[in-house]
Amino acid sequence: MDSTQDDQDPDLVVLDREEIERQLRSGAAVLVLEDTETWQSHCRARFCLPRELRGRPNITSKYRLNLKDVTGRRTYYKPPNYFYHVSCVEQILDLRALLAAKQLQHEWGMKLHKNLFRVAPCYYPVHMAVDDWFENAGLSFDLDVYKDHEEAYRMWEMLTQFWTSDHVRHIQDGTERCSCGPEPERPTYSTKERAPRLLSEVLASIEEGVEQIDNLPKEWLEFLAQPEYDTENEEDSADLTKGKESVNANECQKVRKPTDLEMKRRRKELVDYIKELKGRMEKSAMEDNNQETLKSQTVAEIDAPGEKNIAQTVAEDAAEKEPRKETLKTA
Repeated sequence: MDSTQDDQDPDLVVLDREEIERQLRSGAAVLVLEDTETWQSHCRARFCLPRELRGRPNITSKYRLNLKDVTGRRTYYKPPNYFYHVSCVEQILDLRALLAAKQLQHEWGMKLHKNLFRVAPCYYPVHMAVDDWFENAGLSFDLDVYKDHEEAYRMWEMLTQFWTSDHVRHIQDGTERCSCGPEPERPTYSTKERAPRLLSEVLASIEEGVEQIDNLPKEWLEFLAQPEYDTENEEDSADLTKGKESVNANECQKVRKPTDLEMKRRRKELVDYIKELKGRMEKSAMEDNNQETLKSQTVAEIDAPGEKNIAQTVAEDAAEKEPRKETLKTA
């Protein structure tokens, strides 16, 4: 199939965008950021990078987005919850644009937790970084500052758990000097320190040992997110794989957002690369298996004569013992 035919095929991301925007504008649904501990929910995005990479649409991260029905009209065949990877929705919509109209919310606060014996309410506090992102229209602050504040608050909380007599008098009337010190205040920032960030970037920053919230290579997402560079000289146009460095600095540059067709071609190029990468990995695994098989066959061939010689030795010993037995009987 040539590139012209690929360009004429419907864009899967555009189809998802039209469907989600229609439900959000009509007020029939709202996007909700949820905390999940199960891998049973499947992403409904037509273009799902985790599915292309791993072969399954399961949402394995701790967070997901839910296109939740608020009308109560969805039946069994149309469930009230449509789950998505956070990274997949960021390829479809600009999540920051949904905050002003309250079309993107978070469920944290009180949540019913079901166990074997009963249903009990559990309280999930909103993380400071996520709360700032929602309250400041998608703008967040230096992510390292949140980590420093968490460490200071954790140390202060450990000190206050001992509840010494001085600490109790300090809380009651403030007469005694407490070694715990004052409670660390929430950091305040100026407007200049705010910067627009992706929701997936903020969520990954609050999880230990997580570089990307859906375990995707950052290079792939950067390839899809980088802008286009238009120049007067077509020969010096920007290369998608190299970015801004490939543009001639002497030319007049114009940075613009990629069109839907250009994004579709990027996604097609990325999917082809993933398929090629998986093919090379499968071929390498088959070669390793073949080498292990040949090695085991060689070992078996080397060990076979030894086993045969041992069997012959046992048989010869048995044959030598038989005449001795007959001699003893005769005597």
